[in-house]
Amino acid sequence: MQKPRKPTICVASFFRFAQQLVFVFERVGEAFGEEELHDAIRRGAIVILDEQTIADMKAKRARDKARDQARQEAEAIASGEVTDWKEAMKEWEAQTENQQ
Repeated sequence: MQKPRKPTICVASFFRFAQQLVFVFERVGEAFGEEELHDAIRRGAIVILDEQTIADMKAKRARDKARDQARQEAEAIASGEVTDWKEAMKEWEAQTENQQ
């Protein structure tokens, strides 16, 4: 029998977060309307991001993704798992030029 995996987040933090969500979105007997929305925004439970912040977040995500992809490619080349296609392309072009 396998041992159960430990959670990767603090359980207490998760339950506090879940309680906050329930408080904001599921008030018993009440619909979540305009007043509750503005109240949640004032409390900081909901944050509205401006266009520049969203653009900055997307740009950071793109940079992080490119960095991670370059790191994975470098590790794969270093381990011999794959060949460096860019280097192979340079060699092929050099050979093609020499033949002409």
